[in-house]
Amino acid sequence: MMNDIKRHIDAERAKELLKSRLYETALNNVGNVKDASEIYIEIADNRVSDWIDAVPTADGIEEKIGYNKKEEYPSLFECSVCEWYCSDTYYGDTGEYLYCPHCGTKILKKREFFRIRRVRTEI
Repeated sequence: MMNDIKRHIDAERAKELLKSRLYETALNNVGNVKDASEIYIEIADNRVSDWIDAVPTADGIEEKIGYNKKEEYPSLFECSVCEWYCSDTYYGDTGEYLYCPHCGTKILKKREFFRIRRVRTEI
């Protein structure tokens, strides 16, 4: 049963484990090392890396993006996603918020946000 929780894995370690299990399975089913090695070479060496490499990476996880609704006012910040508001930024520059401190949304310049949103809807 698959759950909806995404997790990072070490792809190289996964390849090693899968190859090892394939070899053990081949050896148990065939019964001799020579035939098991041939099966292992055919399947594991030629395919396992491709299979693992074809799995989407964590980078494929879509992160929330938003923009500062108060971008035109240097000392104000309002997240376009959660609407968290701050009127006292440390340097008086809302550019200091790369992520919303309240919800974790990645904050882009308004123009960039709408360009990306337009591109995503065209796909």
